[in-house]
Amino acid sequence: MIDMVGLSGSRGMEFQTNPPDPSCSNGAAGYCNELVRAGWSEVGKGACSRVFHRAGDTTVIKVSDGDQCYLAFVDYVITNPMDCLPNLENVYRSQAWAVTHIEHLDVLSESNGTQLLKWWESFIAARRNNMQVPLPADWSQVACALQPIASEGGCGFDVKKINAMQRGSTVVFTDPLY
Repeated sequence: MIDMVGLSGSRGMEFQTNPPDPSCSNGAAGYCNELVRAGWSEVGKGACSRVFHRAGDTTVIKVSDGDQCYLAFVDYVITNPMDCLPNLENVYRSQAWAVTHIEHLDVLSESNGTQLLKWWESFIAARRNNMQVPLPADWSQVACALQPIASEGGCGFDVKKINAMQRGSTVVFTDPLY
């Protein structure tokens, strides 16, 4: 089953020239090869995905190879826009792979990375001890909302510096589940 989904009203999802159409590809690996042939460079790689960017574009392309936890996060982001979440479009999804267009973000600064890790430690301690979750409130709101999604989908949390970026000085969660 192929599900082509677009998010209306997304900001910044523009390209100098359109990337290849993922529905014409035979799979994630083939689509990644098409992106490279079309001038895209791989800028990141995870256990189940690769991220591509082309100079001058305000959007990156994430090609996920069956990562249901990431796709659950994408679904949450689409229906719950917040400053600490990326602007994105789920442009292609099949049972085996998916393509997501994501706003181009900056690498997390050292100070924001330290703040993120301190918050995560405080969040875990607060949840364990049945206490009020820590500030920033929007980070805790996202983590609380993702807990049932994670447990229902057999996912775990993966909050660390490499799974967050920033828009200006705002920390943005990019891949908090595994």
